[in-house]
Amino acid sequence: MPVGGASRFASYLGVVKHLRRVAAISSSAATEFQGFVDALPAQGLTGPEIVECQLPAGSGTTAGARAGATGPTVLVVGSFEPRKNHLAILFAAETLWREGLRFDLVLIGGMGWGDAVPRLVSRLRRVGRPVIMRHRVDDASLREAYASARFTVFPSLHEGYGLPVVESLAAGVPAITSNFGSLAEIASGGGIVTIDPRDDVALTDAMRQLLIDDALLARLRAQIAGRPSRTWSDYADDLWRGLVAPERQVLASDARHPEPVP
Repeated sequence: MPVGGASRFASYLGVVKHLRRVAAISSSAATEFQGFVDALPAQGLTGPEIVECQLPAGSGTTAGARAGATGPTVLVVGSFEPRKNHLAILFAAETLWREGLRFDLVLIGGMGWGDAVPRLVSRLRRVGRPVIMRHRVDDASLREAYASARFTVFPSLHEGYGLPVVESLAAGVPAITSNFGSLAEIASGGGIVTIDPRDDVALTDAMRQLLIDDALLARLRAQIAGRPSRTWSDYADDLWRGLVAPERQVLASDARHPEPVP
């Protein structure tokens, strides 16, 4: 975390512990919130009830190659901060470029904290590596980037959900992601290669395989097309059942059994 980040998170949890209900966006997030709640009796608090309301995850079809690309495009979406693991991706990409594989690496995201990633990207570009770093990308450009990618890479060290992986699936594009937590939950539906994000060799091998193995890529795309679709309407229904409906029941009960006036 950057300087000051931990204290801001502590302030956030200081609010959460006084809530009645919290909707977690993945099973992994629900487990983490529940662990926090289980510790609150030490402060004389019961804490909120945790309900799981997973965000949507759809399926889709991919478009064509990116205009002007010199080879297949590998896309990375996510803010530039250490837990997103960009340095591991750049290490793997450089290893594969040195092997002679041809592909463009496109990094899209907002600046989080730290300058290690921009500095390494600049060094790679100076020696002619086809790596592009983009900020402030609008929705249409982001959709186009997903649609033109051969696959995406998101080996994050920790996520509450993992929206870039779901966005990749919605575009019909296979992804490489982490093999634990919420990212493993998303991967269980198919269309994704999972790796240990702390294993540089495993990440490099997975990227190599998806660059050279067209049959594997086709199988992953077929798996994506067969994934069940979950819409924002489904999410809204779950959110209503998990957060609003219980409160309405409590209010109705209080109306039938008002507390006596002292």
